[in-house]
Amino acid sequence: MRTSLVVAMIAMGIAAYPAKATPRRELTPKEAFSLLQAYLGPPEANWGLDFQDNHDGFYMISMINPAPGAEGFDMYDIDRRTGDLWRSSVCEHVSNTRFHAAQHRLWRRIGLTAADYRRLKRPGGQCRYE
Repeated sequence: MRTSLVVAMIAMGIAAYPAKATPRRELTPKEAFSLLQAYLGPPEANWGLDFQDNHDGFYMISMINPAPGAEGFDMYDIDRRTGDLWRSSVCEHVSNTRFHAAQHRLWRRIGLTAADYRRLKRPGGQCRYE
């Protein structure tokens, strides 16, 4: 009887302390590419991607798509803190179902909460300069 009481008290004490939260960190370049791929869909063999780490807290990725009917060239900014994706040439915040799901999975990995996101979100692309 006494042993079960001690076990129950220990279990209650452990349950009273929440699991450690993931420490918050920024996205890696690889994670930024994975978000862009989630937005764009499977890459075409002839896409050209160029990555730059600009120093305003965004990764900038230039994409060349020479396929007939494609826009040809576009630039994207990915916020290193939130994973938000911007078409930088037209000041457009972009998302779709695949991107949104990938972004939320990434938030868990980098320790970003919804409250953190609301506090950290900011304009990207050319919107930063308007």
